[in-house]
Amino acid sequence: MVKNLRPSKIVTKPGIEHSASEIIAYCQGDQIVSINQLVILWRGRDPNTFAQNPELYQCLAERSLRLGEPLLACDIIREGRAIQDLRELKLLHLRALTQSGAFHSALALIEDLGEDQGGANELMHLKGKLHKHMGFSCVDKARAKIYLGRALDFYRQAYVLARRSKHEDRISHAAINIATLSLLIGDRTGALRQVNEIIRDVEVNQPEATPENFWRLAVLGESYTIIGDMAGAETYYQMAALAARSNLQSIISMRRQAHFLLRHLGREEQLLDGVFSVPTVACIVGLLVDHESALQSRFPAAAVARVRRHIVRLIVRHNIEVGFCSAGAGGDLLFADELLKRNHEVNIVLPVPAPIFRRNLLELSGGSEWVTLYDQVLAKAGTITALADDMGTDDQAPFHYCTQVVEGMAALRAKASATKQINLVVWDEGDTPDIRGTAEAVARWRKANKPFDILSTRRGDTAQSASTGDIIAIRDKQEVRGILFADTVGFSKLSDRNLPLYVEHFIGAIPKIVAQTGKRHLYQNTWGDALFMVFATLDDAAEFALSMCDELSSINWRKKGLPDDLNFRIALHAGPVYELSDPLNGATNFYGYHVSQGARIEPITPPGEVYTSEGFAALLEAADSDRYVCDYVGRVPHAKGFGTFPIYHLKRMLY
Repeated sequence: MVKNLRPSKIVTKPGIEHSASEIIAYCQGDQIVSINQLVILWRGRDPNTFAQNPELYQCLAERSLRLGEPLLACDIIREGRAIQDLRELKLLHLRALTQSGAFHSALALIEDLGEDQGGANELMHLKGKLHKHMGFSCVDKARAKIYLGRALDFYRQAYVLARRSKHEDRISHAAINIATLSLLIGDRTGALRQVNEIIRDVEVNQPEATPENFWRLAVLGESYTIIGDMAGAETYYQMAALAARSNLQSIISMRRQAHFLLRHLGREEQLLDGVFSVPTVACIVGLLVDHESALQSRFPAAAVARVRRHIVRLIVRHNIEVGFCSAGAGGDLLFADELLKRNHEVNIVLPVPAPIFRRNLLELSGGSEWVTLYDQVLAKAGTITALADDMGTDDQAPFHYCTQVVEGMAALRAKASATKQINLVVWDEGDTPDIRGTAEAVARWRKANKPFDILSTRRGDTAQSASTGDIIAIRDKQEVRGILFADTVGFSKLSDRNLPLYVEHFIGAIPKIVAQTGKRHLYQNTWGDALFMVFATLDDAAEFALSMCDELSSINWRKKGLPDDLNFRIALHAGPVYELSDPLNGATNFYGYHVSQGARIEPITPPGEVYTSEGFAALLEAADSDRYVCDYVGRVPHAKGFGTFPIYHLKRMLY
């Protein structure tokens, strides 16, 4: 019976189907559940059960958001809305998009929601939250103040509505946001007046650390922060965190708000971090265990146990609960194994499909114990991503690319979940002639001031600094490049007499955009309505794609003698490709699996937009780009049945 169900055991074995009542009982329980369990439940769902019970989408998405996983929630909600586009799912989608930082998409959804009075109070709170987060994220102080002012207006309206409905939690939630936003836009007197009223009204009931009192406790913690009483703030924030122990997103939200307030008040941003137990997202890269034929010992088998102990200490020290790694014989598998022992989430990224990786990288050089560990880890991993379909040559570029994608995917996840991120590296701290190896990753992190820990394969404890020896660039047979594909929507409807005008004005606009942006492209080609370009850097590819959008969208096609509904779609991918001479014409061209991947994204891109692969988004995030943002779209089927992959929407950073 459902009442006897042990929810924490419901999804321990992939492939087991559960009834709608079991899933609802599991999702609505107060027990602490791992995201790994939720992922297994979602992937093992029975489509018929979900189609017949649309409320399951809402339950799973809400649970995902409570765990601080807005990207998973977005995938769940999109499938649910495709079956039945309920207003409740739209509001939940708005929450998920806001939490993930996909502000552009959230604004578009607000327009779609309209002004239905049935859920006006909740919608007003969500509008306030969205604009508050946009203000928090904005690098331009003047624009940030505009967003925060709009958020204040929405929360004032929410406060009035909450008073009418006598909803105590929403009254206090709106009130504290009014106080905080008043302070941030310069009205300190109004903020203090509001805060003193809150403390008087809420503290009189002496709320205990129970889930139903969470908001009251969080409001008191924020109130004492505003008046500068850090002892009072710590007391109530600690009680609120205890009350919300099964709702990670609430703790993340409190922490984010406290950071912003403390920074505004001129205090140390992490002053209260000790009361917020927020899990860390981590990735690990680095050396593989030495093969018996290795000429130079860098990670001897004798160091494996010591590195494993270091990994355990770092998992505990940093509260790591989400990991990204490849699956090589060494730190990768040790890290994944230790996370899985603790029922934490593991995401595996491989340069090639799992069977090929196992055969070529583990069976031939890893040893039987590593093959066994590999099988165990992959059987329990939350996600497994293969970046290409074959090994290709003995080139190292696909492995270096994999390392960067691992780092970028961890960064995307930490950003979407508003959690901390740390990088781990297994290394002997020795000089290396290869700029693409472990030393390069460490140098890049140091330059960007990213937090990282070195798990040394030498004797002694974990080191804290990398070698400063010179690094010499070695060119791989393949290079990671930005790949652009675009085509014209409506081209097939053009008549022959339209084609000269199309070539003159549509294709003719491309050289103008090249000249305007000054972005260097390594290759360009057109055939029919298709455009293929290769760029040296991802920044160049992103800027050109968005400039192409701006330019072509601004043209009045009717005045040019072309149909006014003429449009375009652009797709971006990044990966290692071969730069070779074409035997037919002697010109340079680009070849490889990743060229094909870019071509498969373009047909699923909406007209007038730029979509990117997860690889492109990950590398852009790993590079700490502050000019562009990649909003998560979801797992989208590629054209012609080439599978389902995560897709992102590229836009300029406007806030």
